[in-house]
Amino acid sequence: MSEKQSDVVERFVKIATELIRKDMFPDEVRRCMRTIVGETATKIYIYHLGGEEVLSEPKTFAERVLNLLGYGGEVLLNFIIKEMEKRAS
Repeated sequence: MSEKQSDVVERFVKIATELIRKDMFPDEVRRCMRTIVGETATKIYIYHLGGEEVLSEPKTFAERVLNLLGYGGEVLLNFIIKEMEKRAS
């Protein structure tokens, strides 16, 4: 993982843990992903990321998204962050 990707993971984890209760994280991620890619693609991504257990930890989720999607993962994580921030305000 590049330094830039490590920074993206760190930022994602920081914001996600500040804004979202841990027990709500899986539902929030699913909601954000459905907004950008739809229901079917969300299920496919979660499957390819490692299944539902990947949603248990923000860091694990972010790392796997970047490993699977590369730069596209950064875009997805940044979108999820923006959606979390909108809902929190």
